Amino acid sequence: EESYKLIADQFVFRELDRVRVKGKADPVAIYEPLGAVGAVSDHELAVLDRWNEALASYRSQAWDKSQALLAGLQAQSPHYLYELYLQRIAHLRSDPPGPNWDGVTTFETK
Repeated sequence: EESYKLIADQFVFRELDRVRVKGKADPVAIYEPLGAVGAVSDHELAVLDRWNEALASYRSQAWDKSQALLAGLQAQSPHYLYELYLQRIAHLRSDPPGPNWDGVTTFETK
């Protein structure tokens, strides 16, 4: 996240997740660089917008909306990231996280 902040104006990034590691209370965002600003295609930017909407829906527990967006992304351009979040949604539907869930992935081991 600190590296992202240093060069966010130069590159287009996709946020992958917010994670909390064992022993730390504050979550950290993880980003994937997609390319230099101006070098990422309009199509890729549109896909990024849909991903951001799916991620926001996931974090607000709008499972149906997030699942539909992710399924559309996966059908258009298969990616492990979309499948991972579809699996997470399936798990969270069967074991709801509760009202205080912050959408952060917590790692219990180092």
